Amino acid sequence: MKRNRLTRPATIGLIGLTAFTLAACQEEVMDVPMISSASECTTSIPGATPAECQTAIDQANAEHQATAPRYDAVAVCEAEHGAGNCVADNSSGGGSIFMPILMGYMMGSLMSKLGGGGAAAGAANARSVPMYPGAGGGMQTADGSTKVAAGSGTAKVGPQAFKAQPTTLGKAPMSSSSVRSTGGFGNSSTSGGRTSSGGGGFGG
Repeated sequence: MKRNRLTRPATIGLIGLTAFTLAACQEEVMDVPMISSASECTTSIPGATPAECQTAIDQANAEHQATAPRYDAVAVCEAEHGAGNCVADNSSGGGSIFMPILMGYMMGSLMSKLGGGGAAAGAANARSVPMYPGAGGGMQTADGSTKVAAGSGTAKVGPQAFKAQPTTLGKAPMSSSSVRSTGGFGNSSTSGGRTSSGGGGFGG
């Protein structure tokens, strides 16, 4: 009896801590503008200026060139991103490296235009993020850790959507064997865990 009385408060405390942690995680979710082209930016994000849109898109394009997933064969790339969704990496010079197409943009630097704010908004750090097609549909970040539905509008995401991605430029591209050994695009062994986009997609 004495042992039960001693352990019960600790159990209650653990339950309370878990509930608090879950609530905190839910508060981290934020609405982020999503666009599929430069021309869509000013028309779909209220108050966004052409200069702001161009700056955000230029940043995401530069990140795309530096951090996009790269593969040693188009078949390997398409197995991860879908048929017809891969192109030769011109930066490689020889055309023997392939990368997924840039499908859209997560406009973290323009979150404030939709009223985004709070502690979670700081995770965006004024960054806009390139998005890539997944073999099963939708779009995802370079490491596959955040996925959203394809389209335009807004997506509900957590701070992990804006984490810095490692450069793949000049690195050895992924082969079919390396993809198999890691479990594929966005697998936990290479990206630290695949996390969906907080239950929301474009147009939410």
